[in-house]
Amino acid sequence: MAVGIVFHEFTWKVLGHNPGGTIGMIAQVDKLSFINDLSHVLRFGYCIGTNSPKMPRKANMGYPTRTDGPNAYLTTTDTAWELNLVTNYKIYENLTINLDAAYVRLNLDDDTWRGKQDAQWKDNYRIGLAFAYNF
Repeated sequence: MAVGIVFHEFTWKVLGHNPGGTIGMIAQVDKLSFINDLSHVLRFGYCIGTNSPKMPRKANMGYPTRTDGPNAYLTTTDTAWELNLVTNYKIYENLTINLDAAYVRLNLDDDTWRGKQDAQWKDNYRIGLAFAYNF
């Protein structure tokens, strides 16, 4: 098991492009394999904001709409977590297929954002499929 302090790249696309003002950790179980040539990586990450929850009110700051995307301002009352599963299957000696699935939950505090957080995606999903040929 590995522990880190950064989220997967996709998480920052949900939370914004800068992890500043947050702290978190990830637990990962790597190379799970029950069948020959099939392996899995399972990750769980959790993060909390480190910014003051008073700032959005004092600055009359509102979270943007879904089309604007979030601006990564998480307060000490806001959290996010991610669950990620990557599956690798070796089809041939040089050909591997990778399936990556993730769920990110963004929890913004009602009192801090006064209803503006409802414009954000709370449940975020990603599924990716890739073929890798090594020669």
